Amino acid sequence: MGHIAGVEGSQQMVAQARARNEKAIERRRGDLSRGSVGRLPFQDNTFQEALAINSMQVWPDAIAGPQEMRRVVKAGGTVALAFKPAPRGVLAANPAGPPLDGGGVPA
Repeated sequence: MGHIAGVEGSQQMVAQARARNEKAIERRRGDLSRGSVGRLPFQDNTFQEALAINSMQVWPDAIAGPQEMRRVVKAGGTVALAFKPAPRGVLAANPAGPPLDGGGVPA
């Protein structure tokens, strides 16, 4: 495994992640910083992969975020967005249409 870098908008979440990953950070296998997907603190073509989990729904610009992720990934690398579905029975907001149930089906 190579070097892992994490970027998070909340200083509180960065602190929690640093505590959970203290050994990896001490071994210089990873680092965590406060920042935004709209302006990642890395040079072009830095990483082989970029992953965002459960965050795109709160990005100020849903187009610029993936573009910025692509900027920092090397040619032939991977950009991935992952989402955890809402628990069953929990209504999810769907600004583009009717309310959805926890499975993503119109309620």
